[in-house]
Amino acid sequence: MLGRAFQGELEELATLIQSTGADQYRRVLGMCAATAAYIAVDVSGRWPTDDDVREIARLVEERETELPLDRADVYEYLEDAALGFHPLPEALNGDVTDAALPVLITASMLFAFRPQDEGWETYLDQIWSAYEIAQNVELSVLPALQVRTQMHKAFSAQNT
Repeated sequence: MLGRAFQGELEELATLIQSTGADQYRRVLGMCAATAAYIAVDVSGRWPTDDDVREIARLVEERETELPLDRADVYEYLEDAALGFHPLPEALNGDVTDAALPVLITASMLFAFRPQDEGWETYLDQIWSAYEIAQNVELSVLPALQVRTQMHKAFSAQNT
């Protein structure tokens, strides 16, 4: 589905969504929300503030040339569904069994914010690998990861 979205093949994407079935598509939407949340945190370098989410939505709207995305829709999706953990129907104001918006926004975010010289597929693999690892890690290691992150930033700044 993300590949269809990247190509701007909206009719093909709609057909694929319809053929997937409601239960399977709900799982796809959950994966899209998790991916979008990861990207928002990655881009922000911390849990995104409201200003961060607004800036991400602005950048997605500005950088997207193939897909019809609106800044307000991107913001609502990120703030309410991906980062707010509200059920998608509530976050998107209605039935999501055939809604393509989460797939389109997630595809656009993957493309816009992927590391330089890296394909979106590689970034997506990195995201899912990180989620797999995180599933098996005790939350008590989070402070150590934050310290490690800050040390890495400090050493990187000293070496530039």
